[in-house]
Amino acid sequence: MGNLPLLLVAGVIGVVVVLFAVMMRLGSRVEMDYAARLDNAMPGRATVIQVGHSHDARSGGGVVMDLTLAVMPEVGLGYQSTVT
Repeated sequence: MGNLPLLLVAGVIGVVVVLFAVMMRLGSRVEMDYAARLDNAMPGRATVIQVGHSHDARSGGGVVMDLTLAVMPEVGLGYQSTVT
């Protein structure tokens, strides 16, 4: 019974270390996805056509809103896209 508090502290520290490692791995994956998107990006112009529904972000205190864009790439046909 004397080692129980020590085991609990060690368990909590172990869980924190594992969660930190998972968060770091997810963060690097998001950075890689962003870099891949930039590599595939095409130059062009987008104009906001409509501002749609908006709501408070769950974290960070920002606002999330839907935008309808008219996208005109430098090469190819233009199109409309709705993004959040």
